[in-house]
Amino acid sequence: MKDEIGILVKAIGNVIRKTRESKGMTQEEVAPQAGITIDEYLELENGLIKNVTKEEIDIFLTLIGKD
Repeated sequence: MKDEIGILVKAIGNVIRKTRESKGMTQEEVAPQAGITIDEYLELENGLIKNVTKEEIDIFLTLIGKD
C-alpha cells in the first residue's frame, strides 16, 4: 500500500509540474501563491512530499489553472 501511495504522489507531482509548465509559470511564482516555500514546492513536484492532503492538491491545481 505504501508503494502505491508513493506512485500516486509522484503522478500528482508530474501533473502539477506539466500543468504549471504548460501555463508558462515558474516554481518561484506558484510556491508563494500556495503559501509554501520553494523547497516544499520542489518536493511536491518531485513526489517527495509527505502528508499532502487532497485539499492541498486542489489548491495547487487551482493556482495553476487546472480544474
